[in-house]
Amino acid sequence: MTLAFTICSNNYISQAKALADSVKRHNPNITFYIGLADKLEKIPEVYRKDFENYNIIEAKDLGIANFNWMNSNYDIIEFNTAIKPYCFQYFFNKHPDSDKLIFLDPDIMIYDSLVSIEKKLTKHNVILTPHLTQPIEDSRQDYTIHEHDMLNHGIFNLGFVAINNSSEAKRFISWWAERLAEQCKHDLCNGLFVDQLWCNLVPCYFENVLVDKHLGMNMAYWNLQERVVTNENGEYLVNGTDSLLFFHFSTFNPAIKDNIATKQNRYKLSDREDLQELYKNYEETVKSFL
Repeated sequence: MTLAFTICSNNYISQAKALADSVKRHNPNITFYIGLADKLEKIPEVYRKDFENYNIIEAKDLGIANFNWMNSNYDIIEFNTAIKPYCFQYFFNKHPDSDKLIFLDPDIMIYDSLVSIEKKLTKHNVILTPHLTQPIEDSRQDYTIHEHDMLNHGIFNLGFVAINNSSEAKRFISWWAERLAEQCKHDLCNGLFVDQLWCNLVPCYFENVLVDKHLGMNMAYWNLQERVVTNENGEYLVNGTDSLLFFHFSTFNPAIKDNIATKQNRYKLSDREDLQELYKNYEETVKSFL
C-alpha cells in the first residue's frame, strides 16, 4: 500500500486540494492525506464543507512531544517544514500496512502515474531529487537562481521525499525529526535552512539512498534552464524523453503579471511558451476552489 501526503497551513489549502485531486486522478490506488499545520475550524464554514471528502489531519493530533515549543517558536514556514518527519512517523503508525510513503509540497501538481517511484522504493530506502542535474554555465551572476543558491539552500529539494517501510528509512526519519524539533530555522549564517539543508547529509549517513535525476520529477523554477516541456498527444514530456510526473509551482504568484516564480529572475512566463499552458491550467484550478 502506498500513502502520499502534503502539509500546509490554511493559506495554502486550495493548492493542497488541487494536489489531492491530481493525485487521485492519476493514481487512484494511492491514499492521500493533507497534514494541516493549522486549525480546520479557522477555515470559513462556507468553504469547510468542501473538504469533507478529504483526509485531513491537524498537526496538534500528530503526537509531537515538542509541539507547543515548535508552534510558539517557529514561523509559518519553519513550522510547516518541521512537522514533516513527524507526519511520516504518524502515518506509518496509523497505517502499518503501508510499505511506501511519499511527501509532496502543496504547490505541486501530478501529471502522470507515480508507479515508477513506487517501483524504485522496492529497491531504495529513500528517494531525493536534486535541485539541479546539470551545471549552470552562463556567466550571469545577477540571476537569483545559480549554483551558489543551491549551496546555500540545499542540494536536494525537500518539496518531495519518498521512503519505504524499512528500518533504515525509519532511522532516517527519526534522525531528521530529532534535528527539526528545535533546529528547523531559516538561519543561513549558522548553516540552517529549515528542513532542507539537513538532508545534504542523508546520502552520507544512510544506506540505499537514491538521488533521482528523472527530469520529470520536481521540475520547478530552479531547474528551468535545463528542462523544456512539450505536449505529445496529451502527454507532457520533459526534454522529449521523460514523462512529466509532477511540476512544482513554488512561489508562483498569479497576481504578478508574467510571473513564473517570485524567487527567480531568469525567465518571465512570456519567455517560456512551453510552460504557459501548465501555469494557466494550474491558476484556474486553484482559483476554482476559492
